[in-house]
Amino acid sequence: MRLSELKGEKALDALGEIIEPAVKIMQDPAVAAAARAGNTLEIVKIMCKDHKREVITMLAVLDDQDPATYEVGLLTLPAKLLELLNDPEVQKLFTQRGRTEGETPSGSASENTEGRKKQGSS
Repeated sequence: MRLSELKGEKALDALGEIIEPAVKIMQDPAVAAAARAGNTLEIVKIMCKDHKREVITMLAVLDDQDPATYEVGLLTLPAKLLELLNDPEVQKLFTQRGRTEGETPSGSASENTEGRKKQGSS
């Protein structure tokens, strides 16, 4: 089942269960590089090799199964992963607009601008 097909509380439950494994996968530098290159098959390869538990958890949740007992067949697995990665809702959820080259931040991320007094005011 696609994440985009889930509605209401079922969608919230699923999101709550898959967000942690999904973030762990997306924080993998190799996955990030493959995503920047637009290489979906490389992402699937890395997910299968380096993120087995996360993949099983996400697929089990989307198939409404228990991750502890979930099994997926060798020929079914790539199709399920491609379906997950191509789900528009998943793409929207986990796509971030990166800062473009040459763009400068508007200030220090740690700078506190609240409560500043103008000089000369009391």
